[in-house]
Amino acid sequence: MGPPTPPPNQLAAYGAGEWVRYSFELKLSRALEHLHAAEARIEDFLELDPGTPVLEQGGPKGEMAFWYRAFVQPDPEIVVRVCDCIHNLRQALDHLAYRLAVVVGGEPPLNEATTGFPIYDKPLTDDHLRTKIGDPQKIPAVMRTALDRAQPYNGGNAELLAVLHELDNLDKHRFPPLVTVGAVVSEVDIAELHAEWIAGPAEGPVEDGAEIMRWLPKSGTHNMNMKFRCTNHVAFGKTTPAVQGREPQVFLAEVRDHIRNTVVPSFASFLWPPAPGHSAVILP
Repeated sequence: MGPPTPPPNQLAAYGAGEWVRYSFELKLSRALEHLHAAEARIEDFLELDPGTPVLEQGGPKGEMAFWYRAFVQPDPEIVVRVCDCIHNLRQALDHLAYRLAVVVGGEPPLNEATTGFPIYDKPLTDDHLRTKIGDPQKIPAVMRTALDRAQPYNGGNAELLAVLHELDNLDKHRFPPLVTVGAVVSEVDIAELHAEWIAGPAEGPVEDGAEIMRWLPKSGTHNMNMKFRCTNHVAFGKTTPAVQGREPQVFLAEVRDHIRNTVVPSFASFLWPPAPGHSAVILP
């Protein structure tokens, strides 16, 4: 018996077909799986009612206050799933950039080791493009324009990519902080409160230990009748200023929608033939 036949080099032989051209779409799909898993975990966690306002009496000069206290912080499994979603979204962009690099420089492209979707806070330079996509002289004008329009400095939803990039870099070394926060509903009902002054109420989101409302009661004995509701959420913490207070599942859904419905279609003319069942790319 002779030596075994070596495996074929073409991925199509393994049934990959045209989907090998659209690995970015598979990454977007995997990101969605992680997003749904994170949403389910968050929903279960919030069922625990992890935080509530507490009343402080006998404060400085007789002041009174409501504070937000979080008794439980998010399950680490929530953080893991959020980070997996972040990473797959960033990888989807890089896989898209690889297909563009192939258009510019062939497969594999000469800059294969450094290929990636460029995300910068200023207009793209030739050096940026040479590293991430390929020879600037060979990049079609339409492609270069689309890449530049995707940059965060343009504002709007393009800024989402800068935050995604920051979070993905952070996740290489540690988890982005997720905390339990309270969001005070704006329709606070103060039916009766005799006070010299009132500070607040804060409408949230507020983290553990944050003051919601403070007041100095008038001297004497007075009735007090006020109601407000504090709903709990899971949100990014203070050490991620760009998304502080934002719910991760909401933010990541926005990022995914922006990539799938805006970024990918802007390169449609370079993604041919379309993958079976692919709905994001609409070719002219």
